[in-house]
Parts: sequence; C-alpha cells; structure tokens
Amino acid sequence: MLLVYIELLAVVVMWSHAPVLIKYCLRSIGPWDLVVIRHVPAALAFALVLAVEASRSSHVRGTIRTMLRTDWWRLTLVGLFAVAGYHFALNTGTQYIPAGTAAIIVGMVPVFTFIVASATMGERPTLERALGIAVAFVGVYVCVRYGGGKAVELTHVTGALITLIAPVFAALYITFSRPLVRRHSALHATAAAIMLGTVPLLATIRPELIRALPELSMSFWAALLFLSLGCTAFAYVLWAHALRRLDATNVAAWLYVIPLLGIVWGNVYLDETITRWIVAGAVMIVAGVAITNRNARA
Repeated sequence: MLLVYIELLAVVVMWSHAPVLIKYCLRSIGPWDLVVIRHVPAALAFALVLAVEASRSSHVRGTIRTMLRTDWWRLTLVGLFAVAGYHFALNTGTQYIPAGTAAIIVGMVPVFTFIVASATMGERPTLERALGIAVAFVGVYVCVRYGGGKAVELTHVTGALITLIAPVFAALYITFSRPLVRRHSALHATAAAIMLGTVPLLATIRPELIRALPELSMSFWAALLFLSLGCTAFAYVLWAHALRRLDATNVAAWLYVIPLLGIVWGNVYLDETITRWIVAGAVMIVAGVAITNRNARA
C-alpha cells in the first residue's frame, strides 16, 4: 500500500510541474506545435503499454481488440478533448499568465466536470455544490484580479480566460470517458484515447517545425520529454494503477495539492511572485473543489 501512495506523490509532483515546463517550452515553439510534439512520444509510449498488456494473455489481447473495434470513434473523440482541446487552450493561455496562475486555473477541472456531468449526464446539482462552484470561481477571480500585485493588463485577463477553456475540455474528457472506463480498463481506455487523439494531429505538422527541431536546445528536449513521457504517459499509468488499489475519492483528493505546488514551482523555477492574493485565491479554489466533489459519484 505504501508503494501506491509513493506513486500518487510522484503523479502530483509531475503534474504540478507541467505549467512551468510548458512555459519554458513555449519560449522556443508555438502552442500548437508543442501540443503535437509533446504527444507523439506519449502516443508511442502508450502503444508500447498496450502491446505489453496484450502480450500478457490471449484474453487481454482480445479485450483490447474488442475495445478498439467497437469504441474507436468514442476513444478518438475523448482523445481529441484531452490532447488537442485541453492542451492547446492550456498552452495558449499560459503564454500570457504566470505558470502558477495556470496551475491554479487548471485546478478547476473537478468543478467543470460536475457542471458538464450535470448538463449531459443528469447529475443533480445541490445547494452545497452550487456554493462550492461559486467559491471556486471567486478564487479564480481573486487570482486573476489581485494575484499579480499590480494593475491587471488585458493580455493577462485574456490569457486567464483562454486557460479557463482547458478545464472545460478536461471535464468533457472525464465525463465522456466514464462509460469507456467502465466497459474497459482505465489504463487501456486512457492509452487508446491518447493514441487515437494524437493521430489526427500528425497531419498538422509544419515543415518549419521539422526544420527547427535540430536547433532546439538540450534543455528544451529535457523539458519536453518530462512533459511527454513523465506528465502524460508515466503519470497516467501510475494514476490508473492507484485507481485499481484505492477508492476513487481518496485518489482524487491528491489533486487538491497540485495548484498549491504549481505556485511553488513557478516561484522556484521562474521567479514568479507569490502574493497573499494568489495564495488566498488558490485556497478558495481548492476549498470550492472539495465542497463541489464531496460525496460525488465515482
């Protein structure tokens, strides 16, 4: 059991580093190019995961084939939500706001997941959950309006609003992948979704990007591989393993730490200022998310 908690800690550390690494990579390439070259290695890693899983037994091999044959279009759709939708919005918005602020905004994923599930799956809103949603959105406002400790510029607000689209796509991915995860294993469905969501992106690779790749620094490639193989592939495998061993509510509770750690990493690596308003907004978001998801269905 201790190993599972170590795995969850590793996931939290990796995911909380993502906005900082995205911010760094965006110094060298554009938001869409980063989406593409981040997910190509991740898709290959997930293909390896499925190959290893399939090699274990003929039964597992058969279930993977059945999943890809019957649900390929659903897996592709949720994969596009996760790969193109979420990451393009996050990359684009992060250009204009601190990495710590981006981490805080992404912490709104559980709130948007409940909103999307209420609209599409019939999950009933309650007064308690409405209060949690309100607290979380006030937290976002506090971070964007007062977090910088100076007058708010239009580009900062624009970046925050674009970044706020990212948790919407994450919520769509989580909500519409629930039936897939229930029919298949979480690991198999996740791996297939990322693979199938990446394939259409290959058609958008620009010749200019291919020519620029050899000129990118080693530090860029290190950051990219951490994003791709660490935050995307390895972290999802660990997360799926933890979900097999622990209650979903206990696993999800670890997500509350990510916005707070994101603020810390932004300060450590990028010298982003931590103001009392940033901390207050982050705490409000975490509290709002916790209220919204209390007693939520797994």
